[in-house]
Amino acid sequence: MKDNPIFYTASMAKLCAAQSYYDKSLEIYRYLSQNDADHSSWRHMMAEVEAKQAARVQVAAAAETSLDRLAPMIQKWVSLMVERDLKVKFDKIRKNVKQLQALGQGD
Repeated sequence: MKDNPIFYTASMAKLCAAQSYYDKSLEIYRYLSQNDADHSSWRHMMAEVEAKQAARVQVAAAAETSLDRLAPMIQKWVSLMVERDLKVKFDKIRKNVKQLQALGQGD
């Protein structure tokens, strides 16, 4: 299909848009509008595809922003989990040392 005008149909443009190939869909609609200037719906269809494309970019940007905010929280959570694990281990060592000291004093 690559750059072959025989496949540049309204159905193919709709299919490309439905599958989120917005650039290809717009390319096909531009081709159709150039070859059929009387058909005003091409511009309407291009506007719809451009709106979908813009919405997708906006959602992607919002997701990236959310991930940027999430990364420091995950780092903090991991460091707290490591600190907790170390505290539990040190508490066990302290308990064992106290038990050994108690056994040594009992002699």
